Amino acid sequence: MAETARTRPDNLLVFGLATFHVTLLTTTGLFVLHSSGSIGRLLAGLDTLTGFALFLALWASTWWTTRWVLTRAPLNPENSDSRLRSAMLWGYLGGAVTGLVFLPVAFVLVFLLTFGVAVLANLASFIVLVFGIPVAAIVGGLVGTAFGLFDFCIYRVASSFVP
Repeated sequence: MAETARTRPDNLLVFGLATFHVTLLTTTGLFVLHSSGSIGRLLAGLDTLTGFALFLALWASTWWTTRWVLTRAPLNPENSDSRLRSAMLWGYLGGAVTGLVFLPVAFVLVFLLTFGVAVLANLASFIVLVFGIPVAAIVGGLVGTAFGLFDFCIYRVASSFVP
């Protein structure tokens, strides 16, 4: 992808937003699981390497899509109505792509690190993956829309304090 210096987003902004998005998403998920009492069962079957690999995969896919979105729809407080719609639309697309990229990677990582290659050959595993991808895209898109709205608003507030 050819990016020019004019359209390339600030690296610190991309890193900060991607890290914030993944941290908030992960923390919220863990809070919900802890509140429901099911976190113990989940963590019992998850080792440190698998958890770290999943977090890294989520962060990398989020970083890539955040950079992709900010290249096409930079955060800019000017022309607020148009930029807000653009941030939400591109947020949806970025979240959907993150879901499409992360789910197969997570699926393969969990099965390879937990069960081995033999389970991946199981037809039921692929059926779950095939039906999970559209759901991941829709949920990712909805989460991306919320993050796009939040990013736009927080950037606008920050821009009012810094010239």
